[in-house]
Amino acid sequence: MTSQRQKQAAQKNIKKEQKKRSSGSWADQAWLISKKDAHIEDEKLIADSSGARKILAVIGPAKHLKADIFQGHPRRNVPESEKSTIAQRRAGTENIQRAQEARWS
Repeated sequence: MTSQRQKQAAQKNIKKEQKKRSSGSWADQAWLISKKDAHIEDEKLIADSSGARKILAVIGPAKHLKADIFQGHPRRNVPESEKSTIAQRRAGTENIQRAQEARWS
């Protein structure tokens, strides 16, 4: 598995670590936030800079696990009953294809 680290343009002390999936797309694995941009308060990571605030707003309240490792809020578990069925996805795809064909013909 390939991995890479990117510096965020506006925030010099914040880096995003990504790993490449087998499908070829990239997935965020970790955010590296400098100690200059955040501090610990009541076992939670509190942002001191605007860049760190933006990231913590996305990943949720980061809880302290050990040493310098924090865990963000996981994504909401969506029950299967709320997800679209295969037939609904197929119909949606067909509708999009029909609309594209009508637009370009």
